[in-house]
Amino acid sequence: MTELNKTGSYDVNYCAHCGSDEIERKDIDGRRRAVCLSCGRVYYRNPIPSVVGISIINKELLLVKRGVEPDIGSWCLPGGFVEMGETTEEAVKRELFEETGVKVKPVDIITIDTTIGGFYGDVVVIAYEVELESKDFVPGDDALDVKYFPYDILPRLTFHSHRLIIDTAFEKMDANK
Repeated sequence: MTELNKTGSYDVNYCAHCGSDEIERKDIDGRRRAVCLSCGRVYYRNPIPSVVGISIINKELLLVKRGVEPDIGSWCLPGGFVEMGETTEEAVKRELFEETGVKVKPVDIITIDTTIGGFYGDVVVIAYEVELESKDFVPGDDALDVKYFPYDILPRLTFHSHRLIIDTAFEKMDANK
């Protein structure tokens, strides 16, 4: 049905709806899109939704050390991709439990950021402030370590968008004092 191209997205070669290989690129809504000539289905290329959790205690931020690519061994906010059939709140709960072993409660959306053309293609990152039920961390199968870092001496981060999200979180925290 699809073939990965050099931008990290997929080109449509067969229609997932009717199975036809009669696919043509047409200008629709100001963008070049794949259209099945047999059934008329339009294939939209959309960013991947993801979530991260922000836990700040005494100006220290919770991060996880990556155990998977990209950039194994670097640090990032705990989070991941939203699965089909789950809300973003459910996704942040699941992802943080998977990576830290701790249950969380999403409190508020801190910010939303978009990465264009990254490792996974275009990704929308929804950052939630979270409350942790405990600090008894157990790194999950895709995390090597979990710990808090002072804001002024954060380690190198995997994703540039995470730095922007972290800065926004601390700015909002300072503004609410």
